[in-house]
Amino acid sequence: MRTDHRPAVVAAVLSAFAFVGLLRESTALEPFGLVMYDVLSSRSRHSSPGAAEVVVIGVTEPDIARFGWPLPDSTLDHALTALQRGGAAVVALDIYRSSVCAGSAMARWADRRGPSVVFAEKLGTTPLDAVAAPACAPVDRVGFTDVVPDDDHLVRRTLYLSQLGDSTRFSLAYRAVMDRAALDGVEPRASTTGLPMLGAWTLVPFGASDGGYVRCDDQGYQ
Repeated sequence: MRTDHRPAVVAAVLSAFAFVGLLRESTALEPFGLVMYDVLSSRSRHSSPGAAEVVVIGVTEPDIARFGWPLPDSTLDHALTALQRGGAAVVALDIYRSSVCAGSAMARWADRRGPSVVFAEKLGTTPLDAVAAPACAPVDRVGFTDVVPDDDHLVRRTLYLSQLGDSTRFSLAYRAVMDRAALDGVEPRASTTGLPMLGAWTLVPFGASDGGYVRCDDQGYQ
């Protein structure tokens, strides 16, 4: 007479699923899930062509030794003029310039319409941690640079909208993308489900347990 092992196998499989589920809910598997996400994202970046229209210009230690820090207004004015002559449509200036004064070399870029220069601000976690954008910059020329790091100090999520009191603030990257899209006649709109869209792309908000995350901080619009 043969012994039927199927009930035992089914019980073992169900127990394994229940154990994995408990581990996931306890966040024990979250680091593994995020590492797998990093691996897959890295492969995707290497297999897809780069964005030819996006150029990142960094400030190096030799630059700081040569020009000083903070960079003088005249140096930034010269750089922005060179970018304009080079055909830049939008410039996201990821350098805090809260001390820009009316009539200075940098102030004239705040109200100029071509190319669009977006200035950086930092919302911070407290008022003492915040850094304002130039007072002469219009609100649609200002974007925050705050990021949302994970527990391992890596940044995998993009915060593009944050509510600060009665004021809605947008990120520096979002402002730059919107300005560039507007040059092609593409404006943000709402989808049939009420989610924001840009062209054919729907900006789906991040959820606290999306992907490998478990009860993660999903405040703002990520």
